[in-house]
Amino acid sequence: MNRDTKEKSKVQIAFDMYEHVFVNLNNAHMRESNRFEVGNPNRKESDFSEAEKSHLQLLKAKLDMEIANRQNENMIRESENNERLGTKVFWLNILIATLTLAIAASTVIELWQ
Repeated sequence: MNRDTKEKSKVQIAFDMYEHVFVNLNNAHMRESNRFEVGNPNRKESDFSEAEKSHLQLLKAKLDMEIANRQNENMIRESENNERLGTKVFWLNILIATLTLAIAASTVIELWQ
């Protein structure tokens, strides 16, 4: 891909594939239904076949899996960020406690003089 073009995520690819197949199947059935006017005895109201439904369900499962994987990756990344933040807060608390002790010690020394 070109550097200027943003690379598609796996979720977007799965969605695009699901949408493409659904639209193609739906358009094929609509063309078949629209060959004759409404009310014409030759008109067939067609529905998706079981194989087409299975194919769409498989593509939807792939999309759901990619969404779940992305959420997992985000949770892991956020967990790592939270862990780093927790470590920084811990050391900041130690620094503040040390400074508080230093101020208290200097106050005591100042009072004894």
